[in-house]
Amino acid sequence: MPVLGWLAVVSLAVLLAPPLGAGEREVRVESTAAGIMLAGTLAVPDGPGPFSAVLLITGNGPHTRDQRISDSPMFAMVGDHFVQRGMAVLRTDARGYGASTGPSDWEQYTTADRVDDNRAVLAFLRAQPGVDPDRIVLLGHSEGAMIAAALAATGGSPALSILVSPSTMPGHVVFADQRADELRRLGATEEAAAAVHAQLIRFADFLAHRRDDRAEFETIANDFLAAHGVPRKDVDPAQAQGLLSGFLEAPWYWHFVATDPAEDLARIDTPVLAVFAGADAQVPWRRHLPALVDALSKRDDPDFSAVVVPDQDHFFLEFEGRRLETHEPGRMEVAEELFAVLDAELERRGLSNR
Repeated sequence: MPVLGWLAVVSLAVLLAPPLGAGEREVRVESTAAGIMLAGTLAVPDGPGPFSAVLLITGNGPHTRDQRISDSPMFAMVGDHFVQRGMAVLRTDARGYGASTGPSDWEQYTTADRVDDNRAVLAFLRAQPGVDPDRIVLLGHSEGAMIAAALAATGGSPALSILVSPSTMPGHVVFADQRADELRRLGATEEAAAAVHAQLIRFADFLAHRRDDRAEFETIANDFLAAHGVPRKDVDPAQAQGLLSGFLEAPWYWHFVATDPAEDLARIDTPVLAVFAGADAQVPWRRHLPALVDALSKRDDPDFSAVVVPDQDHFFLEFEGRRLETHEPGRMEVAEELFAVLDAELERRGLSNR
């Protein structure tokens, strides 16, 4: 039964509870991809166990296990929070970054590649001493939420999938929406933004299906520049192609624009918690929440909650207890409202060891 909204209540008992000891160790996990070794940190609370555990899955980009946003270690803070609740936590560097192997260019990998990587990491976590293999929680942020959903839909069998700031609409639509919305924020008229959006949808289809057709690319590029209001007679083909050519060399985008996350969401047969941010400009909840509810409601026995946390951005990071339009580098902290949502769900499902 979806829950549309949230009144944050942080338990004083949790805030005042003494810290749990935890043994941290470096781990290495071989992915199914030849030659890829994923590095990470596994933290297991002191005590006999077995403990429930959380696998943290980063979003797209050059992320290490800390998922540093504005030089603030978002995932290190999230991981510490779960350890304090008596849960084991595994977080890894994305392939090609930190201590993980592979070329350091995330645009050359796809979400499917990262699903394969995290499937290997999930199997590793399940096999660790002190971890209860039947009480594994997947928590993915942004693209990581798409990865968590794909794992849950294809045999991962988590006790709970937590999707934070999840993109739930077809990739080609999100690709166009995000860029047209940015134009609106920069002051473009609705007419101009709509014209650019139409060309981006066209270009996304090209990326997904016909990206080797050079003549079509040149036509689309010219039309794309003209959609910004440049008179046709002033369109410079070289400039026009330069605006889009980078996408032709980036497999991540080819895969993204051809993907519909709803297909995985509809196949998940285990519990789901989706958490959206009320002021998220990247995946606006008013668009993505309905798509999520529609997909999850198609299951025979839908068991999910969807929460919108007001006045938070895509990363749920605050400075001195408030959201900022521009982050303070190195000084942001994860919002307590997000932790309150997560804690309530974990307690409700008996996954917290507090």
